[in-house]
Amino acid sequence: MTDKMTTPKADNIVQKYAFPVDTTGFMLKECRMKMSAKKEVTSVNSSATLKLFSITTLKIARHPMPDQKTLEEVLREEYVQLSRFDSDVAWKIGILAKQKALDKKLGKPILIDVTTADGTTYFHSPSMPNTTKDNDIWVERKRKTVFRFGYSSFYMGKKLQMKGSKSLEEAFYISSIEYAAHGGSIPIRIKNFDGVVAALTISGLKQEEDHAFALEVLKEIANSL
Repeated sequence: MTDKMTTPKADNIVQKYAFPVDTTGFMLKECRMKMSAKKEVTSVNSSATLKLFSITTLKIARHPMPDQKTLEEVLREEYVQLSRFDSDVAWKIGILAKQKALDKKLGKPILIDVTTADGTTYFHSPSMPNTTKDNDIWVERKRKTVFRFGYSSFYMGKKLQMKGSKSLEEAFYISSIEYAAHGGSIPIRIKNFDGVVAALTISGLKQEEDHAFALEVLKEIANSL
């Protein structure tokens, strides 16, 4: 803070200190100040607080909350259909995701996972060293959300917000230990089939970034097949 607080002049203050020690060893302190000095300090503090509040409010106004998309917009964006899906396509998805992560120079490792609805994992690899077991757990929880509800984990999190629900337990009576309504896992669909055949899951970035990254990869694969 650039504003400096002015200290009341010494001749406006009458101070008296006494430091008797009681039997427990604690110090007692008495301090008396003239009202003029107290008012001056209060005035300075109030001015500084007001300026700090104004600066904070300005910063918030310049940085609005991320992702103001509606549920319909999120659902429309994530509805990507591939012409086919098999182990070769799953491998292409994983390799493309890994290469994109390196090209983008994310600055941190992400975990990439492609798993089918029946539980077969075709691709599971970090983009670079130093992912942790925590990333594995996040991948599993977000992926299970996709397979249970048929929508991306980001969509489900946004749906909870729209409903005013705080947790999956409250809204759907399922455990947040096993499921996660945080962005990063998106359904893989194929043409002429209504269900979800697999999920591409990313863990390591902010949930909005995990979701956007996975969606970017899947759309590129869809256009290449």
